[in-house]
Amino acid sequence: MENPNRENVIINFHADWCSPCKLQKPILEKFAKENNIEIEDVDIEENYEMAQKYGIRSVPTMVYTRNNIIVETLVGLQKESLLKAKLLKNY
Repeated sequence: MENPNRENVIINFHADWCSPCKLQKPILEKFAKENNIEIEDVDIEENYEMAQKYGIRSVPTMVYTRNNIIVETLVGLQKESLLKAKLLKNY
Protein backbone atom coordinates (compact mmCIF):
# COMPACT_ATOMS: atom_id res chain seq x y z
CA MET A 1 0.00 0.00 0.00
CA GLU A 2 2.79 2.46 0.75
CA ASN A 3 4.80 3.66 -2.24
CA PRO A 4 8.35 4.91 -1.54
CA ASN A 5 8.37 7.28 -4.55
CA ARG A 6 5.52 9.57 -3.55
CA GLU A 7 6.37 13.16 -2.66
CA ASN A 8 3.26 14.73 -1.05
CA VAL A 9 0.62 12.38 0.33
CA ILE A 10 -2.24 12.66 2.79
CA ILE A 11 -3.12 9.34 4.34
CA ASN A 12 -6.81 9.68 5.18
CA PHE A 13 -7.77 7.26 7.94
CA HIS A 14 -11.55 6.79 8.06
CA ALA A 15 -14.39 4.31 8.68
CA ASP A 16 -17.69 3.71 6.89
CA TRP A 17 -19.70 4.37 10.06
CA CYS A 18 -17.99 7.74 10.72
CA SER A 19 -20.17 10.75 9.80
CA PRO A 20 -17.35 13.34 10.17
CA CYS A 21 -15.25 11.17 7.82
CA LYS A 22 -17.96 11.44 5.16
CA LEU A 23 -18.05 15.22 5.57
CA GLN A 24 -14.23 15.44 5.44
CA LYS A 25 -13.79 13.50 2.20
CA PRO A 26 -15.00 16.17 -0.30
CA ILE A 27 -13.11 18.92 1.57
CA LEU A 28 -9.95 16.84 1.50
CA GLU A 29 -10.35 15.86 -2.16
CA LYS A 30 -10.79 19.51 -3.25
CA PHE A 31 -7.79 20.60 -1.18
CA ALA A 32 -5.60 17.79 -2.52
CA LYS A 33 -6.54 18.45 -6.14
CA GLU A 34 -5.84 22.19 -5.84
CA ASN A 35 -2.44 21.55 -4.22
CA ASN A 36 -1.25 18.52 -6.21
CA ILE A 37 -1.30 16.23 -3.19
CA GLU A 38 -2.09 12.53 -3.46
CA ILE A 39 -4.68 11.03 -1.11
CA GLU A 40 -4.40 7.49 0.20
CA ASP A 41 -7.70 6.41 1.76
CA VAL A 42 -7.36 3.86 4.55
CA ASP A 43 -10.44 2.29 6.14
CA ILE A 44 -9.31 1.49 9.68
CA GLU A 45 -11.52 -1.58 9.86
CA GLU A 46 -10.19 -3.04 6.61
CA ASN A 47 -6.56 -2.15 7.32
CA TYR A 48 -6.20 -2.36 11.08
CA GLU A 49 -2.46 -3.03 10.85
CA MET A 50 -1.72 0.22 9.04
CA ALA A 51 -3.94 2.19 11.45
CA GLN A 52 -2.08 0.60 14.34
CA LYS A 53 1.30 1.38 12.74
CA TYR A 54 0.38 5.08 12.59
CA GLY A 55 -1.14 5.08 16.09
CA ILE A 56 -4.64 6.04 14.90
CA ARG A 57 -7.02 6.32 17.85
CA SER A 58 -9.91 8.25 16.27
CA VAL A 59 -11.26 9.10 12.83
CA PRO A 60 -11.02 11.04 10.71
CA THR A 61 -7.26 11.37 11.04
CA MET A 62 -5.15 12.76 8.23
CA VAL A 63 -1.42 12.10 8.17
CA TYR A 64 0.45 14.37 5.77
CA THR A 65 3.74 12.98 4.53
CA ARG A 66 6.41 14.49 2.33
CA ASN A 67 8.89 12.02 0.87
CA ASN A 68 7.54 9.40 3.32
CA ILE A 69 8.29 11.57 6.36
CA ILE A 70 5.36 12.57 8.55
CA VAL A 71 5.03 16.36 8.44
CA GLU A 72 1.69 16.85 10.21
CA THR A 73 -1.17 14.84 11.72
CA LEU A 74 -4.67 16.28 11.98
CA VAL A 75 -7.44 14.60 13.98
CA GLY A 76 -11.13 15.34 13.53
CA LEU A 77 -13.13 17.19 10.91
CA GLN A 78 -11.00 20.00 9.42
CA LYS A 79 -12.05 23.05 7.39
CA GLU A 80 -10.21 23.70 4.16
CA SER A 81 -8.70 26.88 5.63
CA LEU A 82 -7.14 24.87 8.46
CA LEU A 83 -5.81 22.28 6.00
CA LYS A 84 -4.09 25.10 4.10
CA ALA A 85 -2.69 26.68 7.25
CA LYS A 86 -1.40 23.45 8.76
CA LEU A 87 -0.33 21.43 5.74
CA LEU A 88 1.06 24.12 3.45
CA LYS A 89 3.01 26.11 6.05
CA ASN A 90 6.33 24.51 5.05
CA TYR A 91 5.40 23.51 1.52
